[in-house]
Amino acid sequence: MAMKRLEYLMTLNQYTFEPFIQDESSFKALLHLKLPHNKIETFRHFDVEDILSEEYELSITHEVSSQTKKHFTKGFYSLLIKNGQILSNQTDLPPYITLEKRAKKSFKTNNAFAYLSELFFKETTVLKIDKSPDKPLMIMNINTKNNHFIPTSLTIEVSKNSTLDMVDVYDFKEQTNSFANVNRFFDVKFGAHINYTKLQQLSKSSSLIVNTFAHLATKSTLDTINLDYGGYKTLNIADIVLTKKNSSIHLNGLIKNKGHAKNGNMASIEHLAEFTSSNQAFKHVLDEHAQAVCDIKSIIQSNAPFSKAFQNSHTILLSDDAKINAQPRLQIYTDELQASHGATTGALDEEQLNYLQLRGISKQEATNILLTAFEETILNKITHPTIRAFVDVYQKGVHHV
Repeated sequence: MAMKRLEYLMTLNQYTFEPFIQDESSFKALLHLKLPHNKIETFRHFDVEDILSEEYELSITHEVSSQTKKHFTKGFYSLLIKNGQILSNQTDLPPYITLEKRAKKSFKTNNAFAYLSELFFKETTVLKIDKSPDKPLMIMNINTKNNHFIPTSLTIEVSKNSTLDMVDVYDFKEQTNSFANVNRFFDVKFGAHINYTKLQQLSKSSSLIVNTFAHLATKSTLDTINLDYGGYKTLNIADIVLTKKNSSIHLNGLIKNKGHAKNGNMASIEHLAEFTSSNQAFKHVLDEHAQAVCDIKSIIQSNAPFSKAFQNSHTILLSDDAKINAQPRLQIYTDELQASHGATTGALDEEQLNYLQLRGISKQEATNILLTAFEETILNKITHPTIRAFVDVYQKGVHHV
């Protein structure tokens, strides 16, 4: 099948992408907010200006080749997104999981990156799950282009009382100087549950921003686990408002970086209904000159009594040059709740290292044992055995850092 492609060289922070705007309302919102810069408080510790000032090629593919090689693993239903485009002829989905195009609904956020992706899409693409699948779902995002900006947007809708286990894989190991800006919208119906794992492996010059939004109905739950390994700059931004009674959101992350890689997790969760629950837990293992930012906030409003909000960030620094900026924050406007927050940073425990070495274990092996124990508290939250087995195999080349 012939490829129809529009190619354009652009600089994002100069808004030179205007000829390709499909959603005027998102563009107007972006112009109002403006893309972040390091004078904004939130981004002082996570500078995005160098990403935005790069000159990228924009490639919009209207038709896709049927010759694309499949990248999937047995045991999964699968969806392939190549260079930001969903390849519908490469999906392996049952009849009750469908892809739909829908008219866009307006949404509000202070995250300019979300509007940056949306303005390239005229319609909303929805992955609709009508019942609990008998296998987990894998979304494989691959990039075959160097020096490209790749916007992507997908809504995942799970029907009433259904459960979805899924892994979202970003495989950009071979490409240089690419920047993917991804929107993920989760629409979780009454009593439904999504277990979502994001796994990435990026080249040293590739950057990835994932913007997460969720509409959680009564008694619904969204559990997310971000496994971030490598890359130039990786940023996860979550903007969640809990408006329905007994809805729950859990954000977890394991970040393992070295070199000059930089990772950020920025999350805002607002509780607007009683008996809502949130838990944010992030662990970092940083070596050499790696840096991380953990800026997480929970707001419990007066109309959300009997809610729960927990936050923690724990970091192990393996070198004197690695850095972490952790800011867990609670804003509480009700007396009836359970809440806690905290952050710890330090090196590996020397006493534990010495204890293992005295029993004939080498220092490197002892280090690996302690790091494995540290990381397992996040990895053990992956409850589906097929996804856990896939993660264990996929991350073999990323032993700790």
